[in-house]
Amino acid sequence: MPFKQYDHDFIDKNKKASYPVRLALLSSTLIVIFNLLFLKHRDFQEQLHNNPGFYTDAIALVFLFFILSCTSKISLNHTSALSIRLGLHVWICSATFDFMDEFVYQTKFIGYYVEDLLRIIGMFGVGFGVYNLIQQINNKYVEARIQSFSDELTQLPNRRFFINELKKLEAKTPYLFIIDIDNFKVINDKYGHTKGDEILSKFGHILSRFDNSEVVATRIGGEEFAIILYAGTQARAEKLAR
Repeated sequence: MPFKQYDHDFIDKNKKASYPVRLALLSSTLIVIFNLLFLKHRDFQEQLHNNPGFYTDAIALVFLFFILSCTSKISLNHTSALSIRLGLHVWICSATFDFMDEFVYQTKFIGYYVEDLLRIIGMFGVGFGVYNLIQQINNKYVEARIQSFSDELTQLPNRRFFINELKKLEAKTPYLFIIDIDNFKVINDKYGHTKGDEILSKFGHILSRFDNSEVVATRIGGEEFAIILYAGTQARAEKLAR
């Protein structure tokens, strides 16, 4: 399909997440080495068999790595994506300290300040990034929705918008004006489609001057346009038609 190059604008499924994950693995490994070299060890066998905290901490750590791997495939290189990755990286460091607490006797400074502070910073980074990412997604959605209801040439609402508005007005009695440019095919044949497009664009600009809270002009196809008068009297409709 011709649109295949755009199907991974937000998440690239083929993008490798090796660099962020490797960097987090390196940081996690250094933390493990630090704990094993400089802190007093607990009984490994006893902790392994009798302490369920080992398994829950291990699952949490693996899960954070999994999330980091998934978010690394986000192709948007904005502050939000960077904040999420950095936040997860810091959070993984905190989770590694928490995991190693089952095997070594960590100092109060590490337990209260390093581990907890890193977790808070990581959560804040992820939360800030997710909030901004949701805003970006919402902006893209609004932009795409507006484009789906707009005619690119005349900058007027298009046929889809027109039909949707008619469905909303089924229970009401709006005034509807259908406008057609006479002999437009002759203009295209004689002067070319570029000139025809120029005329349509200028005509759309003229119709857009009528737009307000009660009147909207739309292009419903080719050289056909429609104006909807949402509310008003017959006299006003006749005046608008003139």
